Amino acid sequence: ERATLARAADLGLAMQLTNIARDVGEDARNGRVYLPEHLLALHGLSRQQLIDKPYFSEPLGYAVRDLLANADIYYGRAMRGVAGLPMGCRPAIRGAALIYKKIGSEIIRNDFNSVDHRAHTSKWTKFETMAYAAMTPLLLKPVSAEPTDPSVAFLVDAATSSVVSAPKTIDDKLGRMVEIMATARVRRMGTLTGDDADSRYV
Repeated sequence: ERATLARAADLGLAMQLTNIARDVGEDARNGRVYLPEHLLALHGLSRQQLIDKPYFSEPLGYAVRDLLANADIYYGRAMRGVAGLPMGCRPAIRGAALIYKKIGSEIIRNDFNSVDHRAHTSKWTKFETMAYAAMTPLLLKPVSAEPTDPSVAFLVDAATSSVVSAPKTIDDKLGRMVEIMATARVRRMGTLTGDDADSRYV
């Protein structure tokens, strides 16, 4: 259903923002910056500045803080979609979301410094979190009907572009996935022009 797919897209956004926040230092040392330009500019920073001098500063910490605040919004929305998934995969998806969210908590504990420290969760934390996710099914909320985030609407559109029966075999599933990816790529490339091509989160 479209509402569940929209919440899945929210989870993808939340996890990707967490990845970006976690890998700021590693990425900059490799000549890459994925922090959104508007956040860098807001705190007086630039991509080239971070690549040239990949060290932690208070303004950079503020940019990471703001990024994680955005991620938390998406995690909250994503959790409102787990109830729309098949029962067998709910604990795994919910557990993965909670584990990734804890990476953000580790970054916060490091005072938003992800240049000198790379946040991670321990094996015990992962086990504990997965156990919690599996043992608390009654905490699931009904699927939220909030609209898809505009930055990933093209992907949800592609996934719901045609009415098909659920794929049964591995080949059918792979074929459907390739079809969705191709449709999404065509739609995205056809709609992203000018300033739109510089997405907030890509």
